[in-house]
Amino acid sequence: MEYPRARIRKVLVNGLLLSVRRWYMLVLSLAVLAGYSWGLMRSPILVALLATGLIWYMAWAAVRWQVEPFVRQMARESGDPGVQATYGLPDDGAKGSSFTALQDYRQ
Repeated sequence: MEYPRARIRKVLVNGLLLSVRRWYMLVLSLAVLAGYSWGLMRSPILVALLATGLIWYMAWAAVRWQVEPFVRQMARESGDPGVQATYGLPDDGAKGSSFTALQDYRQ
């Protein structure tokens, strides 16, 4: 887990909110996984050998991008300078929600 003191309920609720707010990434990830599954049915050995790493990396990157605002907000709220430095937050400890329409639009 990225943030060990996180409560499971909060993580699940925020995960659901992020998947709904960034639905286009969820659709893209599902399309990539569907294409991978189709490829496994058509040519299992070739796809398993050549595409597995790439497909799973793409899925991981999409999920990581989706969860970044949540993790940054948790790092801000933690008040731990080590955790904040890990996510590149400013040292002044700026408070505020990372779940705003403007920031979501810019990403």
